[in-house]
Amino acid sequence: MKKSSCIKMYDSKGKPAGLMAEGSMAHMEYMGSATQMSPYKMDDPDPKKKVEKKEKNTSTDKDKYINKKLDELQKNKPDMSPQEMLKYAQNSYAMLPPSNKK
Repeated sequence: MKKSSCIKMYDSKGKPAGLMAEGSMAHMEYMGSATQMSPYKMDDPDPKKKVEKKEKNTSTDKDKYINKKLDELQKNKPDMSPQEMLKYAQNSYAMLPPSNKK
């Protein structure tokens, strides 16, 4: 008799629910945690580096100004297209005197 590479699945009432292929993610989870069986290390070797990366990801003053201007335009001129709003906001930042730019 040939050994099947599929396992018969049953629901909570004991009725056949289908087949699960051996080696599939569902099979790995059924047999045990897939991450435990994985040959690759899944956890982060140095979790402090992740925190530092998130802290460094801040927007610049230019981005803050443009986002503020876009919010104002969406409230005041809702009929303007998004491309026009972005171009307007970028140009208004470019027209600021250097003392106001940071």
